Amino acid sequence: MRNAEKVVNETFSKFQKKFGRGNDSLVDSYEVKDAETVLIVLGSTAGTLRRTVDVLRKKGQKVGLLRLKCFRPFPTEALRKELRNAKNILVFDRMSPGGAQYGALFLEISAIFGRAENSPVLKNAIYGLGGRETNFEDFAEVIERFEKLPEIPEWINLK
Repeated sequence: MRNAEKVVNETFSKFQKKFGRGNDSLVDSYEVKDAETVLIVLGSTAGTLRRTVDVLRKKGQKVGLLRLKCFRPFPTEALRKELRNAKNILVFDRMSPGGAQYGALFLEISAIFGRAENSPVLKNAIYGLGGRETNFEDFAEVIERFEKLPEIPEWINLK
């Protein structure tokens, strides 16, 4: 695992050279530079959240998005750099590990900040359980309620 990030970055770089798209980072950033609230997600849900960011930005909300391209190796340093100015972080998890109170991605993001006093406010939302579809309106509604979200995860479209 100590060498994994280097190998993954080299592989991403080779892909970029061969196909002319992508980058050599473990994290894709969208509208994060001036964002007060940063959304974090894994995988293809980033496309829906990118649209959500666009809609919310048109309403004047400073929202950005980080997409992790892989969970391991976990890109701690890249995330620290991207999140250095964030006031709020909302982590979207697609699953809740058995017995855990929070989603796996949220637990890893929380570990980056430890118990530092100047840490951003961290919230967790879990979506898509049981194959339930989650659209950009569902995400936007949760993001707009960020300050009112509970300390425990918000479950989106859970019945």
